[in-house]
Amino acid sequence: MAAPAKTWDALLAEEFNLDEHTMSHLRSPYPEGIGVSSHDDFANLFCSEAEIGDIVKTFDRVENKLLATTRLRKAWTSTKAALAAKEIMAKSPSEEYDVLPSAELESLQTIFHKRYKLAWPADIEPSDLLVSRITREIEKRGLSLISLDSVRTLAHYQQSSRKKISLGGEVNLMLEEYSSEQATMTNNVSGILAALFTLLVAYARAGAKPRDDVTKEETRSDPSTMFVEAPLDVLLRYHSRAAKAAAMYRGPDLAAWLRATDLEERRKWIEEMRTSKATLGEVVQKVYNNREIFWSPPTVATAHPPKEDSPSKRQKAEASSQSTGSAEATRLRSGDEICGAFNSRKGCQGNCGKQHVCSRITRNGRACGMRNHCSLECRNPKLS
Repeated sequence: MAAPAKTWDALLAEEFNLDEHTMSHLRSPYPEGIGVSSHDDFANLFCSEAEIGDIVKTFDRVENKLLATTRLRKAWTSTKAALAAKEIMAKSPSEEYDVLPSAELESLQTIFHKRYKLAWPADIEPSDLLVSRITREIEKRGLSLISLDSVRTLAHYQQSSRKKISLGGEVNLMLEEYSSEQATMTNNVSGILAALFTLLVAYARAGAKPRDDVTKEETRSDPSTMFVEAPLDVLLRYHSRAAKAAAMYRGPDLAAWLRATDLEERRKWIEEMRTSKATLGEVVQKVYNNREIFWSPPTVATAHPPKEDSPSKRQKAEASSQSTGSAEATRLRSGDEICGAFNSRKGCQGNCGKQHVCSRITRNGRACGMRNHCSLECRNPKLS
C-alpha cells in the first residue's frame, strides 16, 4: 500500500527544518495564526525578505526567533522561485532549460572541429546547456539577449551540483549550486571579456552547420558568411574589437561602459534576425560595420575635457612650454605618432589613428607616454 502524499506544510517543514511552533503560526486559522493553506499562499505571504523578521517577532511560541527567521526566509525565497520557474516552464517548455540530445550535440562538435580544428579547455568551452539554447534560437530565428552573468562554461556546468526539492503536487525546485570559484566573475573587465568569448564560441558552435544555399566551393577570398550560419572568425572579430576598445577606453567605469556597449550591439543582432532573412553571421557582420563608431566613443578621445584654467595657470603652462623650446615630442620611442590635438586645450574630437598619450618630454629625453593625462596636466619632471 502506497504511503499517503505529504501535505504542503509537512514538505516545507521537512525540507527547510522549520519547527512545529513556526508551522503552527503559519497554518492555524486567523486570529490564532495566519491561515496559510498552500504553497501559493505562502509564496505570496510576504512582499520582501525584510517583512519576514517582523512577522516572526509576533510568533509568541517560538523561542529562537533569529533561527526561525533565517529558515523561514530561505523557505519563502525557494518556494517563490519554484513557483516562478513553474510558470515560465508552462509558457515555454523545454526551450531554455533542456539540453539537446547527445547525438545532436556530438554532431555540432564534429562539424565545428572539421571546419576549424579548434578546441578550448573546459573553463572556456561553453556548456552544453548554453549551446543547446542558442541552437534552438538560431533555428527559430528568435535570439534572446543572454546576460553575461548567466554564461556558464563546461567546467562550471560539470562541477555544479543540482538538488531537486519537491514541494508537493507539480511544484519541484531545482537548485543549481555553484562554488565561489565556479561563478562567472563579470564584475570586472577581464571577467566580462572572458564570458563574452565563451558566449561567442557557443554561437559559433551552434552556427557551425553549412548553409543550405551554398552553390560553390569555398576559397580563401570568399567571405565565410557565404558558407556557414555563424562563422567563428566573424564572431571573434567582434570580441577582438571589444577587447581593443576596452584597452583604449579612458572614461569613467570601464566595466559598465563595456557591458552596456556589448548589450546594445547584441540587441541589434536580435532586431536584425527578426526583421530580415540574413543568417546570424551576416547579421553580426552588418551590425559590426554599422556600429564601429560606438566602440570609439568621444569619451575615449576626450576623457580629459579641456578645463577652464585660470589665466595664471594658462600663462604658466605656456611659459613653461616656451622656456624649454621644443618640450613636446611628436613620436613615441616605438615610432608611433603622438596626437598633437589630444595634448592641446581643444582635445581630439575623433578617432584620428594617432596615439592619445602625453607628449611632454621628461628628463630621460623621451615623451612621458602616459595615457591617463595630456601634456598640459603632466606632473612628471620635464626636460630642463
